[in-house]
Amino acid sequence: MDFKIQKLVYGPDALAHHEGKPVFIPFVLPGELVTAQLIEDKKKFIRARPVEILERSPERVDPPCQYFTRCGGCHYQQMSYERQLAAKQEILRETLRRLGKIDWQEEIRAHPSPPLGPEPSGSGLGYRNRAQFKIKQTFATFIQVGYYAPGTTALCPVHHCPIASPALNRALEALAQLAAEDKLPPELREAEVFADDRDETLLLTLSHVGIRQPGKNLAELLTSQIPGTISVQFCDLRDNRKQLFGAGHLDYRVAGRSYRVSHGSFFQVNRALLPEMVDLVASESGGLLLDLYAGVGLFSAALAQKFTEVVAVESGEEAARDLAANLSAAGEEACAASPESAPSSSLRAGATDQRERGRKTTAIKAAAEEWLPSCGLKPDLVIVDPPRAGLDPLVTEALSHIRPPRIIYGSCDP
Repeated sequence: MDFKIQKLVYGPDALAHHEGKPVFIPFVLPGELVTAQLIEDKKKFIRARPVEILERSPERVDPPCQYFTRCGGCHYQQMSYERQLAAKQEILRETLRRLGKIDWQEEIRAHPSPPLGPEPSGSGLGYRNRAQFKIKQTFATFIQVGYYAPGTTALCPVHHCPIASPALNRALEALAQLAAEDKLPPELREAEVFADDRDETLLLTLSHVGIRQPGKNLAELLTSQIPGTISVQFCDLRDNRKQLFGAGHLDYRVAGRSYRVSHGSFFQVNRALLPEMVDLVASESGGLLLDLYAGVGLFSAALAQKFTEVVAVESGEEAARDLAANLSAAGEEACAASPESAPSSSLRAGATDQRERGRKTTAIKAAAEEWLPSCGLKPDLVIVDPPRAGLDPLVTEALSHIRPPRIIYGSCDP
């Protein structure tokens, strides 16, 4: 069937219509006339796969990645980077209007990712400090490394990923070579690689289903073959049992501050924009800062010297340990810089209270939705950076009762 594309929507799709029903088609552009194959026909919408572009948009460009559309990692490489930024602004404005009932007419400021490494100038590539490479036995004895194809668990073998940092690509090349040499056990399912701010030091996390090869031998092989690897962790997907070989964490510097980041800890992936993200909150100050879904404390540690007291909440096991270490260091620095400052509020719900040791920061391992409703705090600023699903309804309700004068909300999904 032929469709006239009307506009881009969130995700890889663009919108068309057929007999009054919305049709979602990926990897096409507004104004294009395309032939598409129906793959899902629901009561309220249709999904289709593009087959041929009959009328090409003047904004269409050749994608910089040879795997684009075959790999499920990227959505917008059919347009220039400048057009990608404009599209994201348009999509956010439309989402605010359609779902939030907010007709936002003010500026939406884009923050471009500057070119890094060997990728083309102005392309917004090479920005990722973390990648999850899938590992799959595609034939009886042939193991390959890459990403899943869009919407499937079929492997698309990849030998270079333009959005990943140079160190991540070196790791990908080494993993692909080890797979080609039959040196990776078939029980492996994923290799997650995380690089530091200098793109030199790596954490390697391997998910598997009952690996039979001794972990130490495989860890030594991977460490010797993947440059910069200082720590290898194996995680058995059947029971979440973990084996660690190495330091277990690396130091990541952002805006002059060093953060401890462990294997399982969440950390922002855009290495180009991390300093700017911290800079966006750097002007904030006040009495009490409450940081929910705090991760390793990217924001709360950076603001420790700007607030009388900082309380940060994180539920992840590894991230909570990193948060405690990072906040402890930041709190001691802040107290040294401002010895007259004193904490101003009380805590509830089982926090490890570190204030009796002269610190002005508190890290709490808890789910935000369980801790916040009974915390009894009146913060001057709340920062939230939740997972893709967004704020838990209990967090939304609690914030509406607390009524903080200011909220900063970080989101990866509009």
